[in-house]
Amino acid sequence: MNATTAREYEIGIPAELPPELRKQAIREFSHWLTERHKVAVDIAIHLPGKDGDLRNHHAHLLTSTREIGPEGFGAKTRALDAKDTGPTLVKEIREKWEEIGNRFLEVANSNERIDSRSYKKRREEAEGLARVAETEGKQEVAEAAKRQAQDLDIQPTVHIGPDATKLERRNIPTQRGSLNRKIKAENAERQNGWARVRELSAEIAAMLAHEAQQIRDGMLAGIDRLRDAAAKLMPAQKASLAERLKAASAKLAEENAMKSSLKAASDRLSAEATVKGSKRGKADNSIEREFPSPKQGPGRGFTR
Repeated sequence: MNATTAREYEIGIPAELPPELRKQAIREFSHWLTERHKVAVDIAIHLPGKDGDLRNHHAHLLTSTREIGPEGFGAKTRALDAKDTGPTLVKEIREKWEEIGNRFLEVANSNERIDSRSYKKRREEAEGLARVAETEGKQEVAEAAKRQAQDLDIQPTVHIGPDATKLERRNIPTQRGSLNRKIKAENAERQNGWARVRELSAEIAAMLAHEAQQIRDGMLAGIDRLRDAAAKLMPAQKASLAERLKAASAKLAEENAMKSSLKAASDRLSAEATVKGSKRGKADNSIEREFPSPKQGPGRGFTR
């Protein structure tokens, strides 16, 4: 037979939740699956294996592939299998567990959170946030987003299943186990590379800051020297300026006195020339009366 009679959901439960909250979270999620898809759900909560990761709390949910109601099983739930609806519904299921798990983590006062997005999706969003922050001049936000994107530069491992896990615990390599070891080694190498990039960036930033501080200190010292030199020169400059002003005032006074003397001399000369001109005019008139004009005839114009 080739029929699918059940679907299995393997749910990772946060290790930060205490046992009772783990149970409550899985039960709430199972009830949501029943109401959303009208299916029967069987729950099995597993503790971490003694030889494995002690944080590996998880649950296996086995659901029917047919709707169940008061009269028993009904129609097939084919929407989860169809190519046009299946991926969207699986995304919805993952996001619902994220919402329920994070709510219970908050109840447990834990800062840890579930994120249903892939590493690639989260890294791309962080890189986009960094670009926007740089455009807006928010350098601290940009640097934090870049660091987040670097931390998310991780290739996810593959699920190896219980059989391969048993073999790996017995030190028997498996194909998927070897693949995961290779992925983990590459992830570690990539993260070490990003760590080295951050170290070099910090060293360069510190060096530039030191050089900038030295330039600022040199400029401030130069300004102080110029201020001191100016302070020393000011008294001498003030005295020199006062002397030049005093000499200029004396010279101006001397020039004004000379101009006054020249004007007085000019006025006297003008007055003397006027008096002499007046006397000369009177003498000329007397001569004209004593001597005849060329137009007068002989025997005329004489006085005794």
